[in-house]
Amino acid sequence: MTALPPFDQDQYGASLLNMNERCAWESVVYGGWKLMAKVNQGLVDAGFSSTPDLRVLEALGREPRMRISDIAAATHIQMSTVSRQISRLLDQGLVERVDDVQGDDARHRWVRPTEAGSKRLRELVELRDALVREHVVEVLGEQDFLELGRLFAKLAQKAD
Repeated sequence: MTALPPFDQDQYGASLLNMNERCAWESVVYGGWKLMAKVNQGLVDAGFSSTPDLRVLEALGREPRMRISDIAAATHIQMSTVSRQISRLLDQGLVERVDDVQGDDARHRWVRPTEAGSKRLRELVELRDALVREHVVEVLGEQDFLELGRLFAKLAQKAD
């Protein structure tokens, strides 16, 4: 089940989830956190210290160029945080600005990965994929992994 102790029903009141459902939910959440921590640590060990930066680079890697507001929406990261990340990625030479769209407001400028940014993204995705294979696919098996992906896609579609 889960490594977290169960809630005391009397202390927290009635729940819309029964105990089995709550344990399943907590296993999803806790298991997801543990897996992300493993993957993040693998990225840190390889010298890349920011998973949100990877998310931004991945979003940029899917489009020829994006606005900061579009990156924020695609990554579910607040726009002010994405703006800071873009500034950092600009300083690192991994992203460049292109085509001013509306005035001087940086939120309305388009950005894209540089050649160095695209190269770094390929390296990071390869490493991330290897970590996912090691910590998820090899643990679950390919069929369960594909089923997990199908189930999360169903949840994501319903959340839209």
